[in-house]
Amino acid sequence: WDDELPAGTRLPDNNAIVVYEMPLRWMSAGGEDFRQFGLGTFDEVIFRHLDRLADLGVNAIELMPVQDSPDTLNWGYGTRFFFAPDFDMGAPVDLKLFVKRCHQRGIRVILDVVMNHARDCPLEALAFDRYFLRRRDEEPGRGDDYGARMFRYRGALPDGSFPARELHFRMAAFWIEAYHVDGFRLDEFRGIDHWEFIQQFRDKAWAAFRRLFPDRPFIVVAEDS
Repeated sequence: WDDELPAGTRLPDNNAIVVYEMPLRWMSAGGEDFRQFGLGTFDEVIFRHLDRLADLGVNAIELMPVQDSPDTLNWGYGTRFFFAPDFDMGAPVDLKLFVKRCHQRGIRVILDVVMNHARDCPLEALAFDRYFLRRRDEEPGRGDDYGARMFRYRGALPDGSFPARELHFRMAAFWIEAYHVDGFRLDEFRGIDHWEFIQQFRDKAWAAFRRLFPDRPFIVVAEDS
């Protein structure tokens, strides 16, 4: 990471970002049928798209979900492993290089994260009731489960802990520390329906970022459709 920010390069402030929403799975063109797409990779975006995007004036990329999911050419909004990039798109070192190459061009990287639910997550087998709801009405007001398992956010366990919350707090710190991401876009804010958790996530993510990068801009955006 030594040459991540060349001399004279500064990442744009939150009030000056031009965001490109990037579905990495679709960054490789398919055949003649425009509805078909190839599976994009971090390397492909680096070598085929970053300079073009920078020339357009893009200075922030919102990576639509790249955490590992059972999906391949789908949107990826059903995370399976929250601490790993999807192997279909490249290895961890490939994603680190992607972020580095973005930063060298003055482009920030904002990670789209899914915290409402998980699909085929190993925690379902290991500790289901600590992390997930059996039924949506256990937490009235929650949104759609999208055919996945919804995380449990309300009501502490007998030991006073909130395992699902803690999972995502640690997830945020990990992606900041290991990948130097510049912010998070929180999917399905309305479905999570828990302001206290979201505020805690925001505060802890900001604190983790400030410890490492006190002079860089950071942002947490809550999506609400």
